[in-house]
Amino acid sequence: LTSTGELFTSDVAYYGDIFLPKKGKFPEVLKTLSKLISLCENQNELELYPSHRNYPCDITLLTDLYKGIKNWQLILVQEQ
Repeated sequence: LTSTGELFTSDVAYYGDIFLPKKGKFPEVLKTLSKLISLCENQNELELYPSHRNYPCDITLLTDLYKGIKNWQLILVQEQ
């Protein structure tokens, strides 16, 4: 988070294909996304920039990605 209210997600969140980490890394990625979501919710004037993009987006990118990975995690647990 910069002093001017810009939050850059790095490679944790971006538009396009979702490249999932190994199953064991899901909790770490979900924790990181959760922290980013909290930052967005707690900052009034925040511009969120996904990885490799020049234009800001809204928190929906993070929440949709979180839900998608969580869903995969649940599917993988059910298969075991």
